Amino acid sequence: MLSYDIKQGPILIGFRGNGSGHAIVGQKLLKNNRYLDEYRIEIYDNNYPGVYKNIEVEEYQDVDGKIQLLMDSKKL
Repeated sequence: MLSYDIKQGPILIGFRGNGSGHAIVGQKLLKNNRYLDEYRIEIYDNNYPGVYKNIEVEEYQDVDGKIQLLMDSKKL
């Protein structure tokens, strides 16, 4: 899960499954002004040089009160 650490600078985001994996770099955290619990993370993917894309994440609060960002893998 992602935390607000992305506000400190770029972070590495890794995906894995079915015996393979891939990594992208989160560049910016952008809050959705319409839906306050939704964000977009501007990402850089080295498979697409020079192209910036976004992934959508939703905010939730875990049992310890820490805010987390959760990505729906079905949207990938």
